[in-house]
Amino acid sequence: MADQVKSPTAVATKWALIYIVFSIILTYGFDMMGLEQDSPLRYLNMVLLIVFILLTQKEYRDVQGGFITFGKAFSVGFRFAVFAGLLGAVFVFLYTKVLAPDVFARSLDKAESDMVAKGMTDDQIETAMNITRKYGQIIGAFFAAIGTAVIGAVISLVGAAILKKERSAYDFDDAVIADDKTDPTV
Repeated sequence: MADQVKSPTAVATKWALIYIVFSIILTYGFDMMGLEQDSPLRYLNMVLLIVFILLTQKEYRDVQGGFITFGKAFSVGFRFAVFAGLLGAVFVFLYTKVLAPDVFARSLDKAESDMVAKGMTDDQIETAMNITRKYGQIIGAFFAAIGTAVIGAVISLVGAAILKKERSAYDFDDAVIADDKTDPTV
């Protein structure tokens, strides 16, 4: 039985799950180290996103026999970004609502002090804080999903341009040649 070619969705899903595991480990590691939300070390998660999009695109190219068009490379990378964004949104919501609500409380305190520093009135601050307390986790999860998809789309475009390798007229597919019964030399 011939090997079945993996679908781009299967490859993207696999790498998105692996990425989320790494992202969760990083999140808990940063919390154990006591890093602030605005620490530059938090950008390590962005580096992981870039690496995993490229790994997704490369694996799909390898599955396709070493060749991939720009469109297919972008498609598999963007699928990864969407899946990673959705899974990340679920994690962000659960993390801030159930697993580590103290992280959300610290971000509320920081947001309030930032608003005071900007010179907002007490009424404006109270209104903003009430909305944030009520919908903050949902808004955070939503923007995590959208942000990952948008940033992932840009990274996927760059990755597709780098990793594309289209078949030329001189590249032969051995499987097609073996199955071709119309070859006059046979």
